[in-house]
Amino acid sequence: MSAQSLKKRLDFKLLASLGLALVFIITVALVMSMAVKVTRGVSRTEETPKRVMRLEILNGCSRSGIAGEAAGILSDFKDSELEIIVIGTGDFDLRKVSRTFVVSRNKDKSAAEYLARLMGIESSEVTYKHLENNYRQVSATLVLGEDYVATMLPQASDKE
Repeated sequence: MSAQSLKKRLDFKLLASLGLALVFIITVALVMSMAVKVTRGVSRTEETPKRVMRLEILNGCSRSGIAGEAAGILSDFKDSELEIIVIGTGDFDLRKVSRTFVVSRNKDKSAAEYLARLMGIESSEVTYKHLENNYRQVSATLVLGEDYVATMLPQASDKE
């Protein structure tokens, strides 16, 4: 082997070693930077509500489209007590229901009662009825009656 060939090999090994050292230093710096950001609170902690409700909204009044309007207002409502996920709308079996009411699909009616309080519905209008074949995992059903104007969550329009 000639001296020039040996020198080229040594230069290549030196450059390769320096390149690996540089990659290692950059990786360590990035990991340390991320660790500093996480420990200093750059990551955000989000408050989770006490209850999550999967809500079905049914129209029981004479005005068509009101269930969709209510879904628009209630969709993704969230405060410290309750998060509402609207999973569907439709028509109630009966038309001209005079008063809006809530049917809890869980034996624990606390989430349905909280929704009723938010909407100005009396607690006597919250009932429990088991839903057979609850494949959509409905927590509560809101049936809008002819009094829907008085019960449309004004607070819910200010979504968080």
